[in-house]
Amino acid sequence: MYKIVSKATSANLGPGFDCMGICLSLSNTMTFDEYDGAIVVNNHADTVRNRSNLIVSSFYKTAEIIGYEPKGLRLNVKTSVPLSRGLGSSATCICAGVTGAYLLSGQQFTNEDIFEISAMIEGHPDNVSPNIFGGMTLSYTRTDGKYSHVKFDVDPKYRFVAMIPDFKLSTEKSRQVLPQEYSRKDAVFNVARNSMLIEALRSGNNELLREALHDRIHQPYRKSLIKNYDEITGILFSGGAIGTYLSGAGPTIMGIVDSESAFRSIASELRNSPYANSWNCEMYEIDNEGMQYFNMSE
Repeated sequence: MYKIVSKATSANLGPGFDCMGICLSLSNTMTFDEYDGAIVVNNHADTVRNRSNLIVSSFYKTAEIIGYEPKGLRLNVKTSVPLSRGLGSSATCICAGVTGAYLLSGQQFTNEDIFEISAMIEGHPDNVSPNIFGGMTLSYTRTDGKYSHVKFDVDPKYRFVAMIPDFKLSTEKSRQVLPQEYSRKDAVFNVARNSMLIEALRSGNNELLREALHDRIHQPYRKSLIKNYDEITGILFSGGAIGTYLSGAGPTIMGIVDSESAFRSIASELRNSPYANSWNCEMYEIDNEGMQYFNMSE
């Protein structure tokens, strides 16, 4: 039996549309074991006995790719990452399913192997990359068509304050509002700020970070899908956030702070606002380790 701790992620980071992502100190935990002739998934009190579960389907897809034929699967899941909130919940499932198949097969593998299959299943690498490798990553498609990534250090003073609403927003719906084409001016604007963002987070330059988080590719279009977007970003700024961005495809709005006192101030502002019952405020640190797995039989 193997235990896998699969981490939440926050992608896009303002101008880093479909390429930037960070790993957060929030996770889902799963245990994988072969189970004769059946598939059993226990998630809290619920039991599923088919392959529709994303963890299970990723497990069996990977088994097919690597030539592993499991007798069956017993999977126990403890979820903490909220679904469809822009915090990489699907990536936690996919990466764990891929890793579980490799572990139970007994084959040798690397994190790059997990990354390649996970990105293929997810369809894009910006969430699976920080999930697997930890820290902040820039993911990209190489000229040969394969996915790759670069990992960057982030100044440890930074904390990420997630404003999580009580409603979901699908990635598909968020993509539908995006234009098919962008002006050269907007493209150059984002290219510059993506480079600024990497330097700001690495060096701890708050002034540069505040400017770097602006975006013209996705946030101006997606904010209309999120009720009280302007009010919630206003609370983040008035509480001391250096800058804000839409986490993944939303609807979570993320603020970056450099002290726990700023988080407490933001949480207080939210509690005293009309939105206290519909939004939740959580603070996360960057997780530099990424996904972890353990042999529970040893």
